[in-house]
Amino acid sequence: MISNNNMRGSLANKGRRKRQRLVLNQLAWLLVNNREGVINAYRDAGFEIDDDASPKKLKTILRRAVLRLRERRSPKAKALIRNISALIVIEQKEKAEFSNFFKRKNKGEASADASAGEGADAKSEKEKNEFLKDNADTIAQIGSSILGGLFNKGGNEQVDSQMQTYQNQQGFGGEPKKSKTGLIIGIGVGAIAVIGLTAFLIRRSRN
Repeated sequence: MISNNNMRGSLANKGRRKRQRLVLNQLAWLLVNNREGVINAYRDAGFEIDDDASPKKLKTILRRAVLRLRERRSPKAKALIRNISALIVIEQKEKAEFSNFFKRKNKGEASADASAGEGADAKSEKEKNEFLKDNADTIAQIGSSILGGLFNKGGNEQVDSQMQTYQNQQGFGGEPKKSKTGLIIGIGVGAIAVIGLTAFLIRRSRN
């Protein structure tokens, strides 16, 4: 059984704004550094996500879920925020046994032993539900910070900024930059075309 008393105490001892900044920073780290886990969490909540979804895309979908919850009830959006909050909790602990916490089998994926596979899946689902129950208070606090943070412009920009920082640390930027070489080649081809056209017009005028 897993608990997270340290993190619960840490969140409880901070003011609302400080707690929100801390959670949003952890969210940004998660979106960049644990995309597989995040994608599995989205799928578990009922969202269809491509395997190569970018951190920016994942964050955009999460923000839409936040806005949707502000407008009306949405079980999918609620489940997504809960799942992401749970991942933030998991990141704070020795999580080797939870590396595939929200991972589901692909459709048609068969187990070598069907009965053994069903038993393993049932155990995994039971452990997941126990974890969510045991850490419900902490997950709710984190979820509240995500909900409030991504709803306002400042929190949204904080996550974008932190994501860019973590991406730069990994050696890749957010959006691909236009190749300077390609630009130079394009200019060169254009110049050659203009020179060729000018020479043709000069020759024709002499004839």
